Amino acid sequence: MKLLLIHCDEIRVEPIKKAIDVADKPVSLEASNALVAFTAVEKHDFAGMLPEIAHDVQSVAERVKASQIVVYPFVHLTNNPARPEIARAISSTLASLLGAKQAPFGWYKRLTIRKKAHPLSELSRTYPRTKSVESDQYEFVVKSLLDKYIFDYNIDTSVVRKMNFSYKRIPFISTGGVVGLDGIRMVIS
Repeated sequence: MKLLLIHCDEIRVEPIKKAIDVADKPVSLEASNALVAFTAVEKHDFAGMLPEIAHDVQSVAERVKASQIVVYPFVHLTNNPARPEIARAISSTLASLLGAKQAPFGWYKRLTIRKKAHPLSELSRTYPRTKSVESDQYEFVVKSLLDKYIFDYNIDTSVVRKMNFSYKRIPFISTGGVVGLDGIRMVIS
C-alpha cells in the first residue's frame, strides 16, 4: 500500500462522474485541519496490514495536531493496483479503523485542497507485502461483507479456507442483490 499524507487547512471533495461499477455512493465531503491520506491499495495488500497502517496515520495526525483524518482512495500512486473490489474494501476498512471521513471510491472527483506549509505537511509511506495473501484476502472480503450486512455472526476461518472459492467471484453490491459463495447464498438488502 502506498500513502501520500497531506496536512491541510481545508479539503473539499465533490464526486462528478462515476468511473467504475463498484463505486461508492456519490457523497461530497468537507474537512478542515485535516490529515488527508491519499491511499493506493496494491495488488498484494491484505487486511492484516491495516492495524499498522492505521497506527502510523494516527501517529502522524497527532504529531501535526490534525483535528480529523480523510481517507482519499487514489489509485494513481501505484503501477500495481489491487482489483477495485479489494481496494474499495481495504480503503473503507482503513477509514473505519481511523474513525475517518472517506472520499467516495470509484468516482472522478473535483478536489479542492489548501495545504499547510510545515516540515510534516507532506509525507509519503510505502507498506510492502510481508506474507502470502490469497487466503487472507478472500477471508477479509467475506468478513467485510458479513460485517456490513449481518449484525451478529460467528465465522470459523478454517471452514472459509476449505471452501475453495475465489474472492474474484464476489461482486460488491452497494444496495440490494445476492452474493453467492459456492453454495452459500447471502441476500443483501
